[in-house]
Amino acid sequence: MPTLEELPARLHSGRIISEEQYIKILISRIKTKTIYEGDCWRYTGKKVGKGYGSITYKNRTIRLNRFIAYVYHGMNLGSIVMQANHTSNCKYKDCWNPKHIYAGTQQENVNDQIKAGTFYYGTNNLGLKKQKELKEARIRDAITRKENE
Repeated sequence: MPTLEELPARLHSGRIISEEQYIKILISRIKTKTIYEGDCWRYTGKKVGKGYGSITYKNRTIRLNRFIAYVYHGMNLGSIVMQANHTSNCKYKDCWNPKHIYAGTQQENVNDQIKAGTFYYGTNNLGLKKQKELKEARIRDAITRKENE
């Protein structure tokens, strides 16, 4: 089975165009569904998962942030989808500003989400207990500081 990069780029009209032309058309469509808030470029189109933007690229639905990592940072799209993680240094999951997206490990991605306050804490999440302990420790520290003043 060919990778996404090996598939020819096509428009809905059926004519074959270059990869570069296809990406320019997609980016222009993405920009029409974008709200600019400071440095963040928030996608208002279709969302998947927990609020990530998604687009159709070569007849496959992919997350917008992974597509942007491919286009602007030259990351292999197949490895992004199957193996690697992108990380974002902003708090919006629908942000697609290339300056906010970079390659990273799963742990770096989780750390970024915790720092931004966007990490999903579920009852099945192993990090939940540790996070509750950290929150309780911060509260105890704040109370202790107040008492010592």
